This record gives sequence, C-alpha cells and structure tokens, in this order.
Amino acid sequence: MNLSGLCFYLDRRLGIARPTGFPFNLNSAADPLLRRELDRYRAEGVAHPLMTEAGIRAVAHARPELENWRTHFRRVRYIAIAKKKGVYNGRKSSLTAEQATAVVAKDRANNGRGRAALARDLGVSRQTLYQYLQQAT
Repeated sequence: MNLSGLCFYLDRRLGIARPTGFPFNLNSAADPLLRRELDRYRAEGVAHPLMTEAGIRAVAHARPELENWRTHFRRVRYIAIAKKKGVYNGRKSSLTAEQATAVVAKDRANNGRGRAALARDLGVSRQTLYQYLQQAT
C-alpha cells in the first residue's frame, strides 16, 4: 500500500488525523536573536541546549542554501507590503482593455473553440488567454 493510501485509510477508516507539521515559514517568522543563536550552534555542529534538554538527539545541519531561503522569504514579505501600499503592481498587462474585451467577444462567438489559434493571433500564451477569459467571467 502506498503512503497516500495508508494516510487515507488511517484518516477515513480509523479516524486518526494526519499530524500537523511546522509552518513552512517558521525560519522567517522566528525572532532574529533566536535565529542568530541557532546559527551559532549550527556552525559549531552541536545540538542546541534546549534540544538536548528535551531529549531530542538532533543537530541542525548547515545548508548552503539557508541564506538564499531567508532572502527569498524576506523578498516575499516586502513585495506583499508594497502590494498593499499600491507601489508594486507586477508587470505590464499583455493586452489592453479593448483587446481583452475583444478576446472575450471572439471567444463567446466561437463557443470556446479555437482558443489556441486565438492566442497565437494575439501573440500571447494560451495560459494568458485563459486568465483574461477567467477574469471576464
């Protein structure tokens, strides 16, 4: 039995819910002082005293990608703040408002057939075309 089947069996048949994991952004949400402290123990290659005290026999592994991950989470957080302020709007739209309206009208006239050709004629990807059509509904 594969893992997903086993999880389904435990959850649905036996009523044993899947254990919750740590939040994905735990590292970026932690206090900077705590992060520095953990980094110090990580660099020394020894377990943090709190982990040892709790009986956890684990040493945080120093990964070369760690700083890249932190930078990524910082960037995501700043982009979200800028979007709320209206400063960060992403890239320019592929189609103007008139073109988007015309695309929706053509698509409705064709009953949704020939969308790949319609996207080619406009010089956009099908995914972009589908996004415009979804926004119109």
